[in-house]
Amino acid sequence: MTYTFARVSAACGLDVGDHFRAGHRWKIRLHEKGGQRRTVPVHHKAEEYLDAYLDAAGVLAERDAPLFQSLKGRTGELTGKRLQADNVLQMVKRRAEEAGFDPSQVSWHTFRATGITTYLTGGDLETAQHIATCTSANTTRIYDHRDEHVEQDEIERVRI
Repeated sequence: MTYTFARVSAACGLDVGDHFRAGHRWKIRLHEKGGQRRTVPVHHKAEEYLDAYLDAAGVLAERDAPLFQSLKGRTGELTGKRLQADNVLQMVKRRAEEAGFDPSQVSWHTFRATGITTYLTGGDLETAQHIATCTSANTTRIYDHRDEHVEQDEIERVRI
């Protein structure tokens, strides 16, 4: 859900029916904190991942079922119960450690920060603020983890 800047709780709150086609593309309806709902377009890579997940999970016909469900033990069988945000954080920390990263650097906001930071590499703060539904540009800046140093190619873009 990095592509939507969604909070982990909003991603866990998705039902299968919150993923729908609008024209040629997919959209998702996020249930944000404070009871807010927003519909966002799905990035083409996220479409590929969601399509593969929906095929593998076999939940597409169950529109009211949780999109992301917990598993029974290690059987891989879906429980029909909503995946909890705590479990997502544990899974991501475990995968980060397996990949050689320090799991203490992974937090609730890692996906959100990654999406916003990546977007801001070529996008503007106001649009990132809008996509992330932050009430303030200062809040959006908190998620921006780009390095403070200036790269040579950025200097070369200056035209005088």
